[in-house]
Amino acid sequence: MSTLMHAKLTALSILLFTAALPAAAQVPNKACPPGTLLFGYGDSAGCIKPGTNEVVVKCFRQKTCPSGWKGAGLPDERGLDLCCLPPAPPAPPKRQTLEEMLNEHYPNRTCRWDGEAPFCDGKCPPDLKDGQYASKDGKGMPPGFGKPCLTGMKVYCCRFGVY
Repeated sequence: MSTLMHAKLTALSILLFTAALPAAAQVPNKACPPGTLLFGYGDSAGCIKPGTNEVVVKCFRQKTCPSGWKGAGLPDERGLDLCCLPPAPPAPPKRQTLEEMLNEHYPNRTCRWDGEAPFCDGKCPPDLKDGQYASKDGKGMPPGFGKPCLTGMKVYCCRFGVY
């Protein structure tokens, strides 16, 4: 099938699908999250963000909607309604590493690790005592930690400003 023929059939399928639905199916629908529109294609549909056409929720034609899914209230000639998946929960906020937090709040800082493996006994010198962050293994800490400590801790010592 040629690309042109495929494009015409696709356009016709979309036209037939949306023409068979009430006008409400082309605007916000109870099955879609607020701020999205219902868009259909064949026996499937989705809730899209206007302007971007990003599919936020997928919908499928079914006799009865599974538990937790939302029906659009738009049955076709076979009695199949559009059933939309519940929206995915928002992703938890990304936790910042210590390095990212320091970069954001103190871009002009001076920092260094103190303490030497394997017997670490890190201490910050007087000029680098604005921020002290202790670690035994360096996980989640800024780069440059080196080898982990068998005893004691290494300390990441920082001066945040110019004095």
